[in-house]
Amino acid sequence: MATNFREIEKGVLYKVIIPKQKIKVFISSACGDDLWKQKYNLVRAGLKALIEATLFAEVYLFESEGASTASARQHYTSALEDCDVCIFLIDNKDGIPDGVQVEIDIANKFGIKSLYYFCDQSSKDKTPLQRSLSGARNAKSKDVHSFEDFIRIGATDLIEDLVMIYKH
Repeated sequence: MATNFREIEKGVLYKVIIPKQKIKVFISSACGDDLWKQKYNLVRAGLKALIEATLFAEVYLFESEGASTASARQHYTSALEDCDVCIFLIDNKDGIPDGVQVEIDIANKFGIKSLYYFCDQSSKDKTPLQRSLSGARNAKSKDVHSFEDFIRIGATDLIEDLVMIYKH
């Protein structure tokens, strides 16, 4: 473990513990340059910042990565296969884009722990995926009522889930 000092208030320092190993988190949602995807880009960046501020996790966002000799699909699928947990952000109104469906399939194939969030701000109609996740044998999903909730609730739930798993 490395340590670092941070300033709480002017002139007051406290020690921060930085773990050598971090949990790898993959955030999956629509993303890109299209106007309708801008809300996702903002949420993804905010969620990444909040999770990484805990210092116990590193977050993969496709758009934050540099150039690669691998194809775009190879790049994000290898990162997904290497992650410890995946967070899926889905707007009921937009449905599930093809790229996100590929990521869901990979997470299921490799048994990657996944947190599913569905935003019902613009549409209360549940997606087929959302309906398929109901029941005691499936991961518990969460309905959120605004895009801003993706950030706050997603980061908090990740921490709570990790604590619950450790305690059990």
